[in-house]
Amino acid sequence: MDHHLGTQFGRLRNAIGMAVALLAPGAAHAADRPSFSFRYELAPGTESCPSLEQLTQTLIEQVGYDPIVSAGPGVRSVGLALESDGSNKFVASLKDGETARQFRGDRCEDVISSVVLSLVVSLDPSAKPEPPPPPTVPPAPPVYVPVVVPVYIDRPVPVPATPTPPPPLPERKLQGVLSASFGLGSGWGPEVSLAPEMSLGLRGAPWEVALGLSYVVPMPVQSENPLYAEVAAATMQTLLLSATGCYAPDINEWLSLFGCATVLLGPSIVDAEFAAVADAGTHLALFVGPRFGLEVLVRAPLSLRLTSELLGNLQPTDIYLGGAANEYLYDAPPLASRFSLGASISFR
Repeated sequence: MDHHLGTQFGRLRNAIGMAVALLAPGAAHAADRPSFSFRYELAPGTESCPSLEQLTQTLIEQVGYDPIVSAGPGVRSVGLALESDGSNKFVASLKDGETARQFRGDRCEDVISSVVLSLVVSLDPSAKPEPPPPPTVPPAPPVYVPVVVPVYIDRPVPVPATPTPPPPLPERKLQGVLSASFGLGSGWGPEVSLAPEMSLGLRGAPWEVALGLSYVVPMPVQSENPLYAEVAAATMQTLLLSATGCYAPDINEWLSLFGCATVLLGPSIVDAEFAAVADAGTHLALFVGPRFGLEVLVRAPLSLRLTSELLGNLQPTDIYLGGAANEYLYDAPPLASRFSLGASISFR
């Protein structure tokens, strides 16, 4: 029994010895790895820089282990302070024991890469760490080289200025037109006649149609023959219904021209004590012809109109003196004319 227990203790002692022999080189190797305690300070303006965890991970990837340990007696102490100098440049102050270095750059990542490279070399001088990425350099602006081309001109060539087209006139919308005019006419009776007119119509762009009333009365006559004067003053009082269709384009904002086709139809009354006609009583008067004129805008909606007419008399009336002599007095002409001045008001 004692011999058997001795054999078991001997085997256990040999196994422990072999385990210690296998683990001792790794422990010794871990104890030989360089390490340091690390203090990392970030000043205001450096919030976008890598954190302590990111910097530690980069060191582990470069050297293959974590070299940062807790501070204590005999432990190498390394401090890194990172700040911004206020001109978009970063400054890293690395203090390793009594040695101090500074790293500067436009990008915080580039400055930290330089610090990591320095720490890796201090841990293992034979290591070949990955170089930091090259700094980002903005592309240089393009350079424009002026080229002077000689131009030979025998004589100055005038260049005509391009005329600026006038602005378009505002579009005329459909509106009502009330107009009144006073005119003088010839060919309506034995002498010059007064011919006032009033009309109501519609105006668009650029057309106008209207219906109106004209009243034609003879002016007083001065004659050596009192009978002629009496007859001329009392005959050919005519009430006419007028219908006009006009083309009235705008020349500018205040002037319009128009040309119209005019028809006047109504009764012509012969009322004289000594006058006689082929058919006694009231006679039909019918005039057809053109009307031309212009319209000037005074102040909206008031305008002034000047018109002239030349009308064909399709139903002329001949007037004779009564009595035994049956003396010839008046033969109506084939044409009648009228010149008028009036005003119009536009409305909607």
